[in-house]
Amino acid sequence: MAVYHGTLAGEEILESGYINTTSKENSVYGTNEDLDGNLSLKTSEGYVYLALEEEKACEFCFSSMVHQQKALTGGTIYIFEVDVNGLEFYPDYDEVGTMDIKLSDAMRETRTFAVKDSLEIGERVKRYKKIKVKNSQELSDIIDLGKLRMYEWTDLD
Repeated sequence: MAVYHGTLAGEEILESGYINTTSKENSVYGTNEDLDGNLSLKTSEGYVYLALEEEKACEFCFSSMVHQQKALTGGTIYIFEVDVNGLEFYPDYDEVGTMDIKLSDAMRETRTFAVKDSLEIGERVKRYKKIKVKNSQELSDIIDLGKLRMYEWTDLD
């Protein structure tokens, strides 16, 4: 099953050879200290967050641009295609906003899920798209107007 990870940290991922699980050091939004039902706008540590569609992964890049105050200056987004066959899936509790939800319901509602594994380039991470945008409006247009499919994939062997 192919799914997608959207990020502004694509160069770091390509250099390290991994999409690493979220930590205090690599989280765009900061991390939750506990998961006792007190979800916030921060990210839970120990997961890689994935989307069922390229467009949803791209929406996370849009949110990151806004959060990092790059909405007006733009940047480079990366969409990584990931093979998750054989991995255990978890609800994206941060996206759904509750810990009290079944995986199938959370995935249907958010179109996202999480795994607890770092994902190796060439092993699990098969290819990527690199898209330079001038601002968040350009990225929004790419998503909303269905232009994401126009960008070429680069294979990672």
